Amino acid sequence: MVLHRRGGVALTIALAIALPGMLAGAVRADGDEPSTAPEVCESSSRCHDDHPDETIPCPSCERRKIAASDATCTACASRTQSCRHCGLPRANARAGKPSDRSARSDRWARIPARVEAIESSTYLSFQPVRTAVLRVDRDVRTVTAYGAEGKIAVASVAGGVITLAAPARVAELTLHDVAADEVELTVPRDAVAEPTPPAKDHLEALGEFKPTFYWVLLEDRFDGEPDTELPGHDGEPIGRFPAEFVRKAKIEGTAKLRDGRVVNVWGKGTWKVVPAPNGLGTKGYHLIPFRSIAVDRTVVPIGTPLFIPEAVGMRLPDGTVHDGRFWTHDVGGGIKGKRIDIFTGLGRRQDVFSAAGIQNMRALTIYRVNEPAGR
Repeated sequence: MVLHRRGGVALTIALAIALPGMLAGAVRADGDEPSTAPEVCESSSRCHDDHPDETIPCPSCERRKIAASDATCTACASRTQSCRHCGLPRANARAGKPSDRSARSDRWARIPARVEAIESSTYLSFQPVRTAVLRVDRDVRTVTAYGAEGKIAVASVAGGVITLAAPARVAELTLHDVAADEVELTVPRDAVAEPTPPAKDHLEALGEFKPTFYWVLLEDRFDGEPDTELPGHDGEPIGRFPAEFVRKAKIEGTAKLRDGRVVNVWGKGTWKVVPAPNGLGTKGYHLIPFRSIAVDRTVVPIGTPLFIPEAVGMRLPDGTVHDGRFWTHDVGGGIKGKRIDIFTGLGRRQDVFSAAGIQNMRALTIYRVNEPAGR
């Protein structure tokens, strides 16, 4: 940007999760003799798969600690294959068919994510996806999540399954004490349906704004002698770098060093290494490529969800499709009045927007999204 930045629905589970013994003694409504409960549940396809945001009792420890999207009990760490409706063993488990995880593999969708291991943590950055459950193929115990609305509360982490306190638009995960160059990230398939723009009756026109673009400056794109110091906010220099890199970093406000660290402008003329793969905006927001926007906060408040119609259907570098939604996560000294600065992530990639007709300083209409809470 311009010499500026400082950085479920809880479906009621019919309590028909009755114990087998209760089922065996149940009396039929027509007054006939009690029926004999089957030894296995034949409705295996409807066991843990229907409602991925719910939790179910663990038959091993009888505590409601299983995410319905995964059959690992976080209380006793045991694998279970019992039906969520009746508590009986699943038929496919008795018959020696594939495990419930394998049988449900088509219920999960892979999310393209940029993966970076820095020191003892691994960072995953991806386009926002609204979900309450995510899964990684790593044994992780502590996770920090961020998204369009800021930091997201994590309810539990077990067996690679990350359960959030409530559904949210997630865009970044930090896997603490895990160093991996490759991590597969999946979410329930219904979370990655076709992009849905906001309904027209939830939009409020804010007028015409002129866009510009900013990005994370990459040190590895610069040659030259490391003869210019980047001062740290704590009085210790971040290091010495090529003069042209330092000059342009001051313009963009965020830079990625060759060693993988990300630095943000921090105060006047100083910098700080930040635990955010795309840098930080204002008020602690983690910037999201192709989604975060810097604004004049006196015109549009920070944290406001916005909609740009021209961005609907825009193909992004990771292969996903834009739904036109943006969020005001940042400010800039050069962003005054009806100006916006759109964040493009690592490197200058405004060609993605140009292909959709969103051009530098060409006015376009911006809308505020006024959706009900939880949408």
